[in-house]
Amino acid sequence: MALPFTIRIQLLLLRAVGFLIGLIGQAARAFGGPKFSSGTTRPVTEPLLLLSGVQLAKLIRQRKVKCIDVVQAYINRIKDVNPMINGIVKYRVKLAGTADALGEWETALDPERPLCLTTQKRR
Repeated sequence: MALPFTIRIQLLLLRAVGFLIGLIGQAARAFGGPKFSSGTTRPVTEPLLLLSGVQLAKLIRQRKVKCIDVVQAYINRIKDVNPMINGIVKYRVKLAGTADALGEWETALDPERPLCLTTQKRR
């Protein structure tokens, strides 16, 4: 069965756009590419980083994983990735360790002072 005319036109346009994007990518590589480092990071090897937040919370509640281990895994990953993204990072591991030792995550963390904060400056 033949495709309707409008769908064939859409497919043709998508192929043309894909071709043009490929040409732009080749031209960018030929002229030196981006001016920033475009290296890649190591793949994620820490199993804690592959779990969802819900799964991590469940493991922490069951005391199978310590909070400080989760925080340290994420901090190590941030240290891996940060040179490429050039983020401004303030490490507050001491607070996480104190809260983990006391077993008081709910009371140790002030909602006005989060452990992790990301912001983006719009231009």
